[in-house]
Amino acid sequence: MAPFSRNLYQGGYVNIDHSASPGMPAWWARRHGYLPHQVAEGSVYEADTYGCPHCGGVVVKNPERQRPREICFKCNTFICDTCAAISRHPDYVHRLFVQLVEK
Repeated sequence: MAPFSRNLYQGGYVNIDHSASPGMPAWWARRHGYLPHQVAEGSVYEADTYGCPHCGGVVVKNPERQRPREICFKCNTFICDTCAAISRHPDYVHRLFVQLVEK
């Protein structure tokens, strides 16, 4: 049996190509969590992503992150930092985003 890989099921990819466009303004880049040079005129920004099964959000991985990614051991997947903080609350009930949508 092959070992389980979280990256196999959660991996994604984002590509923002401004090679033929004027790019985004610096204020917009900062507001949305990018460095201005990443989305400037003539630039190409590429990064890995993963989906958070708790909130349904997509997380763009920061390659310079030093701390480990948050893992939910109940569903054995990576989760976003916000959901990890919420899951530490004493009254937290573990539910996946799919289960919330079905309700």
